[in-house]
Amino acid sequence: MTQPPMCNNRLPLPSHLLPIAKHLASLYPDQAILFYGSQVSGEPSALSDLDVLILEISPRSPLLKETRIVLGMEVDISRIGSERLLADIRRDYEGQDNWFMNALDSCRVYGDSRGLAQPILLEAKRIREIGPYSLGGARLRMIESNIRRHQGKAIRLSAGATGSAQLGVLARMRGDQLVSSSIFAWYSLRGRWINSLPNILSTLANDSSDIYILWLKYCDAPSPTDALQPACAIAELVLGLIAERLKAGPD
Repeated sequence: MTQPPMCNNRLPLPSHLLPIAKHLASLYPDQAILFYGSQVSGEPSALSDLDVLILEISPRSPLLKETRIVLGMEVDISRIGSERLLADIRRDYEGQDNWFMNALDSCRVYGDSRGLAQPILLEAKRIREIGPYSLGGARLRMIESNIRRHQGKAIRLSAGATGSAQLGVLARMRGDQLVSSSIFAWYSLRGRWINSLPNILSTLANDSSDIYILWLKYCDAPSPTDALQPACAIAELVLGLIAERLKAGPD
């Protein structure tokens, strides 16, 4: 008999996902199926797919990704062994990459007759209670380098965007990378958990009015050239904070 949906916070799986959960359980028997993302949180858009993390029976199975159409819905599936996931959570935590943590924090677990998910959820809870990993000098310099790299490419592409539609698209894409990486870095510098950009933007107005105003200007910019100024302004704010932290001696 299929177990009812259960979760670390005991909230049930949304009813519209139950047929998909049952179908996936038939494809991946005896494996824990973790649902997360906007379809679970109740804030999906018309284009939202379904995000699923499957804990494989073999504990050291590497991360594999695939996309399936299940009962008319696009499902992004990540499959990984439970021991490998525990190791990846701890490694990524030190690297300030909290993708797994964010997925586990909002997940709903379906099935899991072998109890594969419980140790994972307990470890994620333990790490979350500790708080974000401290940023040392090496990590700060890497973040600084990445932001400057995105900024340099955005400036170069924007210079040619007025005469080329293709360069305009590439310039805007690089601007998006510059802005998103800078906002993520701003939250890391303040010891906040890095989350998905939509979730971050929902609190950005209260967290930093300066960055939020620049974000709105960036979104409203009619061209990549116009978008460059607010994008670079956001980046410079964050680069200034990194410089201050490095000067203070983070190590």
